[in-house]
Amino acid sequence: MTKLKILLFGALAIVAMILLATVLFVNPRRHRVFHTIDLGSAIPAKVTPLAALNTEWDDYNTAPRFVGSQPWMIEFVWSTNRGSRGEDYDLWRASGILLEGGVLDVHRDPEPFPDLNSSANEFGPLHLPSSSWMRTRTRRMLEPEQAYSTVEMIFASDRPRGRGGLDLYFTTDRGAIVSFGLNSPANDAYFTWVAGDALFASDRNGAGYDIHRVVKPASVLAGRGLMIDNAMVVEELSSPADDTAPFLFRRGPDTLVVFASNRPGGYGGYDLWCSHDRDGAWAPPVNLGPTVNSSSDEFRPSVTLLARSVQTLVFSSNRPGGAGGFDLFFMRFPDPFELEEAADG
Repeated sequence: MTKLKILLFGALAIVAMILLATVLFVNPRRHRVFHTIDLGSAIPAKVTPLAALNTEWDDYNTAPRFVGSQPWMIEFVWSTNRGSRGEDYDLWRASGILLEGGVLDVHRDPEPFPDLNSSANEFGPLHLPSSSWMRTRTRRMLEPEQAYSTVEMIFASDRPRGRGGLDLYFTTDRGAIVSFGLNSPANDAYFTWVAGDALFASDRNGAGYDIHRVVKPASVLAGRGLMIDNAMVVEELSSPADDTAPFLFRRGPDTLVVFASNRPGGYGGYDLWCSHDRDGAWAPPVNLGPTVNSSSDEFRPSVTLLARSVQTLVFSSNRPGGAGGFDLFFMRFPDPFELEEAADG
């Protein structure tokens, strides 16, 4: 019996060593995830290109999110005209892990997003978090009578049979692509949603792009979706210039918005600006400053918690130092309240 136990324990030890060797050598990426990643150091303090995703063509309009069961796997969905070599824009996707120094280790190579693109342009993807509660609640706000359970992703397109230029669409868990009842004969794009608040950009008023707020009428609760007149300009965030590409997010108890604008007071072209909800009204927007903005264009910002307690700003810019055209960049999101105090001071 003693010899049998020794043989059994020896066999188990051999199996354990084989499994350990598999983790360490056969699958080095998994080993690197658990043992060498410090996401606090993976998010740079200065603007850094997402070099693994950028090309000589335009790459912009992304809002990353965590996906899958593997720790720290991040999916990027963005607009690019690489497939058409500078013509139409499609939505592409890739996924990877951020390593120290802001290097993206790509696990899924960039590819067109399946069953989504058209012969026209697709912009501004917002891939909702995997929470079925959030997706279901978004669906109930948009089209309560539809026969599906969740909204997966929201984007804009000027594909045929729309209401106007760019229209807002959302995809469902059943593979359908549904047009918003909110669309107008003008351009409507860059829908964003958090904690019950919803914004988007539109030039429906004929004076350039303004940021609009979705007004949820009682009819939504009664079973009808949003209609074209269920939107109003957010005066505190809009200006005589173009104000577009808003992105809502939470910072502790506060709701904030970042957006792109070519209003006066910037550093050149489109700059990124930020505001926060102050007792039901938006505070005067503040420029994110020269650590973010440049004399070139900065566009479609998003803010995501890609590391514990470190909010990450991802945006697009045609500044020097990229691969060409618009490129994707990221950095630690600066403290907007410090910027506000500096502007007030």
